[in-house]
Amino acid sequence: MKTFIFDVDGTLTPSRGKIDPHFDRWFNNWIDLQQSLHNQVWLISGSDLPKTIEQMGIDIVDKIDRCYNCMGNTLYQKGTTMYEREFNPSAKLISCLENLLEKSEYPHRHGNHIEYRSGMLNYSIVGRGAVGQQRTDYYNWDLVNHEREQIATTINSQFKSENIVALVGGETGLDITKYGWDKSQIIDEIHGPAIFVGDKMSHGENDYPLKHALDIDHRGFKHRCYHVSGWSETLGVLSSYMS
Repeated sequence: MKTFIFDVDGTLTPSRGKIDPHFDRWFNNWIDLQQSLHNQVWLISGSDLPKTIEQMGIDIVDKIDRCYNCMGNTLYQKGTTMYEREFNPSAKLISCLENLLEKSEYPHRHGNHIEYRSGMLNYSIVGRGAVGQQRTDYYNWDLVNHEREQIATTINSQFKSENIVALVGGETGLDITKYGWDKSQIIDEIHGPAIFVGDKMSHGENDYPLKHALDIDHRGFKHRCYHVSGWSETLGVLSSYMS
């Protein structure tokens, strides 16, 4: 039995966008095929469950075998929330994030900069209120200025004693949680070869912890990880898994 595991933003959908209608139909049929072969299909997203449902549709979310959200800090299966962890960030951490927001040289703000989620925070200088070109503008600016990488380095250094980890995720944000409360935490639930597909596989990004855990898994399973840059590349990867 294989386990197929997918990030959502930038992997199955555009960042914060809905799944492409053509790919939606194709992926639904592909899930049916894999489940008929007794393989499992999981999602693991940094976003919360309502956002994943908005992006992927309730049909897919209820059809798959497991839907992990908030980097694995919640699990939804077939209409039921199985568990969710709580993360209570310190006042010192929140103050630091607010100070970094104030000092950022990026000139635009669109609200919802610190979003509380189960087991984690999502942090964004431009704000999760940014849409469309506003998000693209920040993403392109960050490619040049590497602000999110610098913020992650600052958080990881200053809050090491609190076991806090900051990882770059999506186009505009960072995922902040406790050490080990990242996507790697689902590794013990995998009981066979896994195929993991994500767009943030590099060190310091939020798919990396699970990729690394799979790379060093000593149980003898032959895992595969695919670093993609969008759903069309994911489609290409999955086309090779049709039997």
